[in-house]
Amino acid sequence: MDSMLMGDVPVAAFLSGGLDSSAISALACRTRLLPCVTTAYGDDTGPSEEGNEDLSYSRAVARRLAGRVHHHVSVQPHVLDLEDLDAVCDLAAVGDDLRHVAILGNYRAVRDLGLRVVLNGQGADEIMGGYIARPDFVRNILDVRSPDPSTVRSLPASRQVPGLSPQLLSLRPQAHAEVLAYYRDVLTGPPLERVHRLLVHTQLTRVVQFEDFLAMRMSVEARFPFLDHRLVAWAFQQPFDTHVNAPARHGKVLLTAAMRGTLPTEHLDRPKAVFPFPDMRTVQASLAALVTEHRAELHNDPLVSSLFTIPADPAAFGPDTLWPLLALWRWHCKLRTTARTPVPA
Repeated sequence: MDSMLMGDVPVAAFLSGGLDSSAISALACRTRLLPCVTTAYGDDTGPSEEGNEDLSYSRAVARRLAGRVHHHVSVQPHVLDLEDLDAVCDLAAVGDDLRHVAILGNYRAVRDLGLRVVLNGQGADEIMGGYIARPDFVRNILDVRSPDPSTVRSLPASRQVPGLSPQLLSLRPQAHAEVLAYYRDVLTGPPLERVHRLLVHTQLTRVVQFEDFLAMRMSVEARFPFLDHRLVAWAFQQPFDTHVNAPARHGKVLLTAAMRGTLPTEHLDRPKAVFPFPDMRTVQASLAALVTEHRAELHNDPLVSSLFTIPADPAAFGPDTLWPLLALWRWHCKLRTTARTPVPA
């Protein structure tokens, strides 16, 4: 941890209230006063803990570490416009997840506080079996409750995205077969460990890429203590079974044990949750309005029109359909603009 705190400027930490960020904050503040940043959502009167579980948990950690952390709560807007799309859809990162907008807001909050380096909890799930706590991540390959080779099945779509074109849908069986062959023929270990390895191979590089890109977008350096090479080497040297409690579907068992007595018990027992995006009704309405406003441009984009069926009534579709459509359009616009830009002599 000491190496992660080195620098010419103060180093902060994200404190979402989850196990990973809470563990980093607790360990980092042992040697110095640590600025901790929590992003929350609220109205003009500020964020409320009611319906905002992360805020409640992060404040509990801040109270536990009183005198050693300086807790900042930043309220983030969540109505999306074209500028939000362009901020996260670039040649360096396609912006394939709606939550990237909220993650960019996190780094903006760090920057607006005058901070330039922040510790991020990404990586713990990948190196310590955290995905087992999200059965939906693995159920498409096997039954988490009974991880036996006989339960391995053909890999269906991990994400059902309505609105994909027939041409794109026709390629899915081949893609699924290739992933399943990789799982069966390349990865080693018991079935549950192999599923986790598959997710590490497909998730870790992507996660580090978009976190790094979005942080740099806000002139912030993101550091990932859980991905320190010494910790990664140690974690992968431990038998996979020591990281997980398969019957209870709990991952990061060793991390939980290490933080017992340091973090409140309710944090150690808190079910794993994905990074949230609040008020999805408002998000869906803003995305639908963007599709309606730019329908002609979407139809005229050859890549978008070949991969998606542009919805006649965007309001009838959810964010999981509208976001990939809009994100691909903005990414392709930037690609074409870059291709037309002359290279300086």
